[in-house]
Amino acid sequence: MFSAQQLEPALETTSAAASSHTSSPTTSAATSTGAVVKLAPGRKRGPVYEHFVDAPASPGGKHKKMRCVYCHEDSPQISGRLKLHLGAKCPEAPDDVKAKYANAAHLISNRTVSALDLDNVVKAETALKTVDAPQVDKSTPMTTPEKTAFQPLAAKKQSPAPTTTTHATTAHKQAANRNVNLRNFEEKLTSALVATNAPWSLLDNPAFREAMEVLNDAAGDLPLTAARASTEVLDRLEQKYDDKCHATLAASNAVTLTVRNSDVDENGMEKKTYAALDERGHEFVLANGSGVATSPDVAEVLSVVPKLPCSTLTPRVFLCTLTSGVYSRARHELQKTCSSQDNPFTFTGVCMAQQTALLLREVVANSLSLEEALGNAVLTADALCTMPALRERVLREIFVVNDSADVEDGNAFAQVSATSWRSIAMAVKQATRLEQFLRSAILQEKQASSTSLPILHQLDEVSSSDMTWNALRHTTKLFSPLNFLSALSELQTSTSGQMLALWIWLFGAATRSPLFDGNSDFVITTFMKRLECYVEEHFLACLVLDPRVHGAGLSASGLRRARGVTLRVATSVIPGLNENNFIRSYNDYVKQQGDYGEPGVWNAANTANPLEFWSDYEGDPLHNQLALVAKMVCSYVPHTSSIEEIWFAHARKSLKASKSVSTETSKLQERCAKLRHNLVDTRIDVKTVVTRFQTLLEVENEPSAEEMLQSNAAAQESCDLESDALNLSVRTVLESVQDGLEEDLSEKTTSLTMSLDASWFDISSTGLDKIRDAMEKYLSAAIQQ
Repeated sequence: MFSAQQLEPALETTSAAASSHTSSPTTSAATSTGAVVKLAPGRKRGPVYEHFVDAPASPGGKHKKMRCVYCHEDSPQISGRLKLHLGAKCPEAPDDVKAKYANAAHLISNRTVSALDLDNVVKAETALKTVDAPQVDKSTPMTTPEKTAFQPLAAKKQSPAPTTTTHATTAHKQAANRNVNLRNFEEKLTSALVATNAPWSLLDNPAFREAMEVLNDAAGDLPLTAARASTEVLDRLEQKYDDKCHATLAASNAVTLTVRNSDVDENGMEKKTYAALDERGHEFVLANGSGVATSPDVAEVLSVVPKLPCSTLTPRVFLCTLTSGVYSRARHELQKTCSSQDNPFTFTGVCMAQQTALLLREVVANSLSLEEALGNAVLTADALCTMPALRERVLREIFVVNDSADVEDGNAFAQVSATSWRSIAMAVKQATRLEQFLRSAILQEKQASSTSLPILHQLDEVSSSDMTWNALRHTTKLFSPLNFLSALSELQTSTSGQMLALWIWLFGAATRSPLFDGNSDFVITTFMKRLECYVEEHFLACLVLDPRVHGAGLSASGLRRARGVTLRVATSVIPGLNENNFIRSYNDYVKQQGDYGEPGVWNAANTANPLEFWSDYEGDPLHNQLALVAKMVCSYVPHTSSIEEIWFAHARKSLKASKSVSTETSKLQERCAKLRHNLVDTRIDVKTVVTRFQTLLEVENEPSAEEMLQSNAAAQESCDLESDALNLSVRTVLESVQDGLEEDLSEKTTSLTMSLDASWFDISSTGLDKIRDAMEKYLSAAIQQ
């Protein structure tokens, strides 16, 4: 009974108050005197509300919320809060909208707003509305806040539905959604043009514009033009790219600055591109260098360093660069040492993909048999692509008649392009795997042909020589580590330890290959000179501390010496290193004992990601410092480009001279190249890389010829053949790769690096098999994650 008597007047008061909220200021006084009030539309909303729609009411909600049309996040219906959201919090708001409310957001964010402050703001606005509410007779009960707590719910039930407001809100929401959709459409279409290198003029093509308008008749004329896409929309995309770059790099514990060759400048000269990668291998282009061929250019590198966003007080910044013969000198000026703590880079190193190409050049230059084998492999691949009759004979030899329809003969065989090193390696692998079928098919084709074609005559000479096929088999074996190097150079998560292990495998394969015609000693000497000059101490530390490799390729003596090298690296990067704990943890790790000997630790799925592997040991009193050093050396990115990219660039340069372009065109190309690299870069996708290189990576358990061709048909990529590409030799491409070994050796100081010799490495069959097993286990586990 008491509750009923107290709630009744409250409902009446609520009804009156609800009516007063919809009245104009001029009628509020009349309401207070008891006059009949005519409802009028509410106060006009400010422009900030154009970017929001009403959010659905939540049960028990005390304050109305608005939903952002860009990110769909709800914010309190307070003008200041909405401006703060647009100016500082919304990740999807257009740049012009952010700029418009940035100042308001700054003013609001200057004062700390806690949950209590927000509640006070809500109470303050409620109090302001109460001033305009109708005055109730003092004799009316329930005037305290506690007694009017249920008034909003009652008011909602008794207020008439705001039909006009609902229609206006719906129309506003639809208009806002159209604007958002249009911006998204413009950005996605522009991104597609950039990614495919399509001409901007496509947007102004009448047929294209008509086709776009057919998709939506109500849209009218397509607003996106070539001029607008290449300026305004490209600006928006570039801003998003830069924002993502800044946020990603600032959150990373380590950043690698890479210096690589890139296209040409307005004078037709080669230029450099500076890109930064975080510890997870996400890459962002920072700047373009000058046309000077010197690499690295110390002054230019130092000018780019301030562009690296770093949020930590002691960021780890690394440098990976091409070298034209000035690396050793630049290293002294750029890498931190005990006497040069102001230098910017914790670790430095040369591009291991560039050095791999130069190692390949040494191998080819010192073996005439190898060069001939490459030419014969390309010849057989070209014949299979250009001679349908020969192709059909090979397929009939391989497949049962009923199964021949499973493979399209046009895609089953390797398509060779002089601008693709992978296609040349595929031709070598294909020739050795199909030897018996090719020899039989070539003989049949010769007997059936009425005319003697030049290519058929060449094929007959190849087919009838046992020495030719022996050379091809030895070439395939020698190229096994090169194929793994090519695949890993496509992945930004590859480490210097992995690539160094593969260099050791290549070194071991070269020392025992019969292809060198007595020149193996010279190959070994030049090979070791290159390793001694360019293998950094942190490379060797990574060879041991990357759990995917775990020291594979090092001899017992090499493992002992690697411990001292790793300790020097740790001392240089961790002040106050606890040497006893570090060595104890290191020894347990190398011997796979103690905490590193627990079940599952060395499962390939657990070691596939070295950063995650070592994160398990961070914070441990014994293992923490070893984990920090391991994560650091495994975060360094050891290549500026993939081997395929390096080959393509030098093959194109050998085929034709670069054309000069205008300054304006060059700047636009630079902006597009930066975005294109982000849009089409697939090197971080392990599954894609393994699929493309699958045939090349199978060493011991090779598939049958049928399975190989089926795999080729599924993964075949079209090759853009240049008109004179087939006349371009492997030697010609490799000789165009700049080598600065002699200059860097003359500037090298032994005080900064250890002296390497062949005794560091285990190049026995067992040692090389250990490297191969490590690579196969890693890739097998990686594609399953």
